[in-house]
Amino acid sequence: MVDKASRVMTIVGATGAMGKWFIQYFATRGWYVHAFSRSREKLEMLKREIDNSPWKVNVTCTTELQQCVPGSAWIMLSVPITAHEEVIKQVALLARKDAVIFDIASVKGQIPALLARARQDHGIHVMSTHPMYGPGAESMKNKNFILIDLEGDKQVIDRFRAIIEPDKPTILVTTAEDHDRMIAFTLGIPHMLNILFGKLLKDQGADISKLVAFEGTTFHLQHLISQEVVTQEPFIYATIELENQAFIDMLSSFKTISESFIDILKRKDYDGFMKEFMAIKEYFAVVPEFKTVGYRFNSAARRSLDIIKDGKETGN
Repeated sequence: MVDKASRVMTIVGATGAMGKWFIQYFATRGWYVHAFSRSREKLEMLKREIDNSPWKVNVTCTTELQQCVPGSAWIMLSVPITAHEEVIKQVALLARKDAVIFDIASVKGQIPALLARARQDHGIHVMSTHPMYGPGAESMKNKNFILIDLEGDKQVIDRFRAIIEPDKPTILVTTAEDHDRMIAFTLGIPHMLNILFGKLLKDQGADISKLVAFEGTTFHLQHLISQEVVTQEPFIYATIELENQAFIDMLSSFKTISESFIDILKRKDYDGFMKEFMAIKEYFAVVPEFKTVGYRFNSAARRSLDIIKDGKETGN
């Protein structure tokens, strides 16, 4: 028999996009969810959304941490990276000793150390996580879900793994340091390059409607990714770029690489260009999926163009 007290979740920052996603995720699976936000206005809007759902009986909304944290077995922090220090202090003071406090931040930085200190000072349990998908995801099936053990014995992350495993995410256990370095590659650099892509077009005064008329498959997909990036919350994306020291440390290399490649182009160095081109191809070719890159590339473009033609919209 499942202990109901162990299936009570407080989500701090519940009115944000990922907070809302996890409210529905847990509520539809029989959990009782406390949705916390400091903003009464945003909570009222959230209440109206929840009132139209079949799982509304499993959710309460509150602006008072005292009304939700003490009775919760799990406390999820779905707040901006820069807000974690103060939120962790407030939540740790109220949490019961067997509760687990965890974040879902895209960049860890000092968050794991702050959680570890809260464990040391208050005797609560802690871990760090990162769901590698956005609020448009229909489910976590086949999506990467990163878990970081902060207690040394993996007992807490094993408990959390058991909660989400039925929904078949791809679970990766790593360290905070390795997480931020990998995220610099998989989020920091792609976000920056796609923002720069849009900025270059804009600053050159390129007529976007005309460009679309001239586009090929490569431009279509690059444009699509850049468009998707700038539809997101700018402050959240700013924190991913500005708060990850591993990414900041890469920028000097980016500048050197960019200047070197620009020099190759300006000198019309065909040999240098082809050498770099082939070296990158060899680097990518080590993974098995490289063999199907052409098919996947053209299938993605075809699907996108079909949606535009049909005038339809779809989620991630």
